[in-house]
Amino acid sequence: MTALATAAAGSSAVAVVLLARPRPAVGRVSRGPTAARPEPVRRTSGRRPSRAGPSRPVRVGVALLALATAAVAFGPPVAGGAAIAAVICRAVVVQARRRRQRADVDRALPDLLDLLRIAVAAGHPVFRCIVDVTERAPASVRPPLRRVVERVDRGSPLVFELVAAADHLGSLGPALTDALVAASVTGAPLGPALDRVTATARDRRRRSAEVAARRLPVTLLFPLVCCVLPAFVLLAVVPLLVGSLGSLRP
Repeated sequence: MTALATAAAGSSAVAVVLLARPRPAVGRVSRGPTAARPEPVRRTSGRRPSRAGPSRPVRVGVALLALATAAVAFGPPVAGGAAIAAVICRAVVVQARRRRQRADVDRALPDLLDLLRIAVAAGHPVFRCIVDVTERAPASVRPPLRRVVERVDRGSPLVFELVAAADHLGSLGPALTDALVAASVTGAPLGPALDRVTATARDRRRRSAEVAARRLPVTLLFPLVCCVLPAFVLLAVVPLLVGSLGSLRP
């Protein structure tokens, strides 16, 4: 018990140190050509900007403190089981979040392609099209485009950054970046290639919407069976049974 108390105290101290550790600044100091470029001001229409979640040291410290408390209060086996369950739950949550983010990117890709098509029709080169589209694109596809613009401004080759961003632009990201790379390197017309990718992206978005619509009745079965039907039984059937049983008394 003394060893468990010592471990709990040590874990608590580590948690306190991690909680008291200041978070590093999020912003980056830009050098080179981007230093003189003012960033566009994004208005939030009266809404407060979303706050970032706790940093990794904070989460680790809180987890250590919780495990130490569980070990002291319930014993090491319970703490070990809780740790395993927490790891499994976190893996499931992370996988679900990644699938949801990828689905959001796939849904937003046709809108991004429409914006790129407008920029190409205006006669801009490939990199200028990406710069003009980045801040107007849907929120789910902005981060990879911003990374491409920032790294190219710092001197990285455009072709290399487009290839690196392909995996972050959804299932059709490689097709989009291949078209952009071909237009940038060989000067091939970008409009027809974008039209083909746009048609495929719209078809996939339509099919995914149809699949989600067919899955909706199955998803609604759980609240129907577990919430609506029990409430109906409690409010409609049970009072009738109670009244009938009361009338059967001599």
